[in-house]
Amino acid sequence: MSVTLKVKLPSGAVKAMRFTTEMSMSEIAHTVHEKTKEGGEDHGMFQPPCDDAPNGRWLQNDRTMIYYDISQDDVIEYKKRHRAQKIRLLDDTVKTVLLDESTTVADIVANLAKKMNINNPEEYSLQRANKEPAKEEKKEKKDEKKDPNAQLTVNDEGWLKSTAVLGELGVEP
Repeated sequence: MSVTLKVKLPSGAVKAMRFTTEMSMSEIAHTVHEKTKEGGEDHGMFQPPCDDAPNGRWLQNDRTMIYYDISQDDVIEYKKRHRAQKIRLLDDTVKTVLLDESTTVADIVANLAKKMNINNPEEYSLQRANKEPAKEEKKEKKDEKKDPNAQLTVNDEGWLKSTAVLGELGVEP
């Protein structure tokens, strides 16, 4: 069975394209790239916010439309998977790293740990960003234990779920 989907391209254009429901997301991405000449290997399929995914979700390359219950005239986006993200480390330095948005938080932490030569990535995670604290809070903050891979955080709340991807958690660049 085939369905027509509205595919939002990196240029902002929306094209109606026909696919079979048995196609994998990687086959769909490859077809979109071939037909539109936009994007490339670092692009993937993303389902914008809907009832099933209030923050949207990255569609895994090995899954089909049937798995995601994608139907006629649904909108999906063909967009770049990598983005720059600022990460605050234990020593309060801020590094900008290139992250694959379609991978889980645990995978992102493992990749960061590998780049930073940290041998035990399972002991680390990311926290949701908070705004810069007031001067009084900064003094208290120095005494708190911080996670070396914490994402611009001020307190112990807001840990990101390790099995979810950043988009599902509503984390923006």
